[in-house]
Amino acid sequence: MPSCPSCGKSVAGDAAFCGYCGASAAAPVASDPAGAAVQRSDADYWICGSCHSENLVGDAFCQTCGLPRAAAGPPVASPPPVTAPGAVPQAGTAAGYGAELVAGGLLCASCGAGNEPDASFCYACGLPLVARTSGHTSQPFRAAPSPTSATSRSARWILIAAIVIAVAAAAVIGIILLSGRSGGDGGGDGGAGSATTLDGTSTDSSGDSGSTSTTSVPTEGNVSGDVVVARASSCLNQYQGINYVAWNLLDNNMESCWAEGADGGYGIGEKVFFKFSERMTLTRMEVMPGYKKYDAGEGIDRWYANGRLRSITITFADGSRETYPFSDSKTWQSCDFGEKTGTTLEFTIDSVYTAETGTDHDAEDTSVSEVRFYGWPASEAGE
Repeated sequence: MPSCPSCGKSVAGDAAFCGYCGASAAAPVASDPAGAAVQRSDADYWICGSCHSENLVGDAFCQTCGLPRAAAGPPVASPPPVTAPGAVPQAGTAAGYGAELVAGGLLCASCGAGNEPDASFCYACGLPLVARTSGHTSQPFRAAPSPTSATSRSARWILIAAIVIAVAAAAVIGIILLSGRSGGDGGGDGGAGSATTLDGTSTDSSGDSGSTSTTSVPTEGNVSGDVVVARASSCLNQYQGINYVAWNLLDNNMESCWAEGADGGYGIGEKVFFKFSERMTLTRMEVMPGYKKYDAGEGIDRWYANGRLRSITITFADGSRETYPFSDSKTWQSCDFGEKTGTTLEFTIDSVYTAETGTDHDAEDTSVSEVRFYGWPASEAGE
């Protein structure tokens, strides 16, 4: 690397001026010996108060302007401001200065060239860069130019584009999630239908026992509380203060029941009708298909002293029908629908298990303790 002919400091190969003393570097100069690029430290110099040139500590006069060392010359006028952002070279374009030096060094306020962090003069145009204190600490002459209105507009367009992309991505994700739910799990829609025995009478299942979907939106829940009408084609007459109306199916009390009141037989063809407060997407109905009550005083198991559901046909709001069988066991049993949307549902007794205690307490009254409905308001899925 060549040395400045005036101060001996190392300079870039194509520098027009010395970055340390401001002298012209155009004249032929001798190269420093290998490994001797820096021959003196800042402590060997003093700075001229007039032109900010560096001089050897033994010099009595400035070697650039001739002003005596003790004199306090007039301050150097501020260099002209940067007028065009295009004058600032991009990182790595100035010979000998890479991106790191341009970002961490000093930008010339006149021509925008990047200089070494401790340079006093611009290597490209020769104007002063910094004012040095007695401790030889470099201070930038001025900050880098602020972003122009053109770059601000570019930033705004980039922000707007990012927002548009984020909204589009969210819409695509929503469509994918909704399409993943729309297929359902089939339930009883695929044929004659089936009833699945659930374990335990206190279990409040929160999902379809046959469903394999884990991405359904919205989530299935107990919607029994949304029933606003429950009525039956017939009800057993009240007896000793106990009634057998259809609302007993939704009171969360196993020891109350709906019992059909048809004349003769076990009520084959009797119906119970339900209406919801709004359009619902129903996935299943759970049923306790008999009267789950034990009369301890009389020693009577009402489950076996009355008729129990053996099979029913459900009529949905769209007019479609499915038939569901039940086992003769005191457990919650599920009628799976897949997904049926509407405000009403009705079931009809098709066949029953008859009373079988063999005592005078046997009655030809088919009784059902409870039903529960599962699904979600159709509005939650935009249906």
